[in-house]
Amino acid sequence: MVGAGHGHLHGGHDRKRNYHQSAEELDVPGSKVTFTWTAETGATSYQLWIGNTPGAHDVASGGTSSLSLTFSGLPTDGRQLYVTLYGYSGGVWTVQDTATYTAFH
Repeated sequence: MVGAGHGHLHGGHDRKRNYHQSAEELDVPGSKVTFTWTAETGATSYQLWIGNTPGAHDVASGGTSSLSLTFSGLPTDGRQLYVTLYGYSGGVWTVQDTATYTAFH
Protein backbone atom coordinates (compact mmCIF):
# COMPACT_ATOMS: atom_id res chain seq x y z
CA MET A 1 0.00 0.00 0.00
CA VAL A 2 1.31 3.41 -0.90
CA GLY A 3 1.45 5.77 2.08
CA ALA A 4 1.75 9.52 2.44
CA GLY A 5 4.96 10.94 1.04
CA HIS A 6 5.67 7.93 -1.19
CA GLY A 7 5.72 7.65 -4.96
CA HIS A 8 2.64 6.54 -6.87
CA LEU A 9 3.27 5.21 -10.37
CA HIS A 10 1.33 6.22 -13.45
CA GLY A 11 2.04 4.99 -16.96
CA GLY A 12 1.21 7.17 -19.93
CA HIS A 13 1.80 7.08 -23.67
CA ASP A 14 4.12 9.76 -25.02
CA ARG A 15 3.16 12.06 -22.13
CA LYS A 16 -0.20 12.67 -23.79
CA ARG A 17 -2.06 10.29 -21.55
CA ASN A 18 -1.79 9.70 -17.83
CA TYR A 19 -3.55 6.75 -16.26
CA HIS A 20 -5.58 7.31 -13.13
CA GLN A 21 -6.58 3.69 -12.61
CA SER A 22 -5.23 1.77 -9.64
CA ALA A 23 -1.44 1.68 -9.93
CA GLU A 24 -1.51 -2.01 -9.07
CA GLU A 25 -2.82 -3.03 -12.51
CA LEU A 26 -2.62 -0.73 -15.52
CA ASP A 27 -2.47 -1.12 -19.28
CA VAL A 28 0.72 -0.04 -21.02
CA PRO A 29 -0.59 1.49 -24.26
CA GLY A 30 2.42 0.95 -26.51
CA SER A 31 6.14 0.37 -26.75
CA LYS A 32 6.99 3.96 -25.67
CA VAL A 33 5.69 4.81 -22.21
CA THR A 34 6.37 7.62 -19.73
CA PHE A 35 6.04 6.68 -16.07
CA THR A 36 5.42 9.47 -13.59
CA TRP A 37 5.20 9.52 -9.81
CA THR A 38 4.90 11.87 -6.89
CA ALA A 39 7.92 12.89 -4.84
CA GLU A 40 8.95 10.85 -1.84
CA THR A 41 9.88 13.01 1.16
CA GLY A 42 13.66 13.45 1.21
CA ALA A 43 14.36 11.43 -1.95
CA THR A 44 17.09 12.82 -4.18
CA SER A 45 17.09 10.08 -6.85
CA TYR A 46 14.81 7.39 -8.21
CA GLN A 47 15.23 4.12 -10.09
CA LEU A 48 12.47 2.42 -12.06
CA TRP A 49 12.81 -1.27 -12.84
CA ILE A 50 10.59 -3.13 -15.32
CA GLY A 51 10.70 -6.91 -15.38
CA ASN A 52 8.94 -10.10 -16.35
CA THR A 53 8.73 -11.07 -12.66
CA PRO A 54 8.26 -8.95 -9.52
CA GLY A 55 11.45 -7.09 -8.54
CA ALA A 56 13.27 -7.91 -11.80
CA HIS A 57 14.75 -5.45 -14.29
CA ASP A 58 15.19 -7.78 -17.27
CA VAL A 59 12.96 -5.66 -19.54
CA ALA A 60 14.20 -2.12 -18.77
CA SER A 61 15.56 0.08 -16.00
CA GLY A 62 16.59 3.67 -15.55
CA GLY A 63 17.51 6.28 -13.00
CA THR A 64 16.68 9.96 -12.59
CA SER A 65 16.46 12.81 -10.13
CA SER A 66 13.17 13.96 -11.70
CA LEU A 67 9.67 12.54 -11.29
CA SER A 68 9.35 10.74 -14.62
CA LEU A 69 11.15 8.34 -16.93
CA THR A 70 10.36 7.42 -20.53
CA PHE A 71 11.11 3.96 -21.90
CA SER A 72 11.02 2.91 -25.55
CA GLY A 73 10.95 -0.59 -26.97
CA LEU A 74 8.75 -2.10 -24.27
CA PRO A 75 6.95 -5.34 -25.17
CA THR A 76 3.51 -5.08 -26.79
CA ASP A 77 2.56 -8.76 -26.68
CA GLY A 78 0.00 -8.76 -23.86
CA ARG A 79 2.33 -10.06 -21.14
CA GLN A 80 2.33 -8.86 -17.55
CA LEU A 81 5.11 -6.41 -16.68
CA TYR A 82 6.16 -5.74 -13.11
CA VAL A 83 7.38 -2.25 -12.25
CA THR A 84 9.28 -1.28 -9.11
CA LEU A 85 10.02 2.31 -8.12
CA TYR A 86 12.96 2.88 -5.75
CA GLY A 87 13.74 6.14 -3.99
CA TYR A 88 17.14 7.18 -2.60
CA SER A 89 16.95 9.04 0.68
CA GLY A 90 19.38 9.29 3.58
CA GLY A 91 21.91 7.04 1.87
CA VAL A 92 19.44 4.18 1.41
CA TRP A 93 17.48 2.85 -1.59
CA THR A 94 13.96 1.76 -0.63
CA VAL A 95 10.96 0.52 -2.60
CA GLN A 96 8.46 3.36 -3.00
CA ASP A 97 5.84 1.64 -5.13
CA THR A 98 5.20 -1.46 -7.20
CA ALA A 99 2.72 -2.01 -10.01
CA THR A 100 1.66 -4.64 -12.51
CA TYR A 101 1.02 -3.55 -16.08
CA THR A 102 -0.36 -5.33 -19.12
CA ALA A 103 1.64 -4.68 -22.28
CA PHE A 104 -0.76 -3.94 -25.16
CA HIS A 105 -0.07 -2.97 -28.75
